[in-house]
Amino acid sequence: MELWLSEIDAGRYETAWDIIAERYSRLILATIRRLVRDEDDVMDVFSDVCQALSEKELARIRRFVDEPRRARFSTWLVAVVRNMTIDWLRKREAPRRPALGLINDVAVPAIDAAAEADTARRLADALAGFPPAHRLALELFVIEGMPAGQVAHTVGWPNAKAVYNNVYRMLDALRVRLERAGIGSEDIS
Repeated sequence: MELWLSEIDAGRYETAWDIIAERYSRLILATIRRLVRDEDDVMDVFSDVCQALSEKELARIRRFVDEPRRARFSTWLVAVVRNMTIDWLRKREAPRRPALGLINDVAVPAIDAAAEADTARRLADALAGFPPAHRLALELFVIEGMPAGQVAHTVGWPNAKAVYNNVYRMLDALRVRLERAGIGSEDIS
């Protein structure tokens, strides 16, 4: 049993949160950075996410723990952080969504974070069709740069070769799904 789960069971929520934050902060930050470019904004989102996850004696996390048939915690955490990040982007951009901005009396398209959030949502939808272990393996191997052997251990696969085979097949299938969703390589940076 995970140490943080033992701490939750014992009602030591602050200690449980400290363990979770130490173990998963890199994964939380990597998930946020996939959607947010500005480092100051990344840290703002990170702060909001951590606050939301730790509030009310870890209420969100305890709901995950109480789920009888649940995914791996890291898979659940990535999905929750992704959704919270998209919500943060939508909230931040809602009051200021002009289609055009004026710079030196020349009309130029404004950077539209809502459009980026929409692309991120469509990307998340394309990823949602894959099993949770595959999504996590893709994120850890491709985004985080974690070694294949360590990814295999994390997701419960037999070896690094399984990571290479599954991730590369998934990337091929993902390209097809993204094209169907109207997302080209120029839409993702």
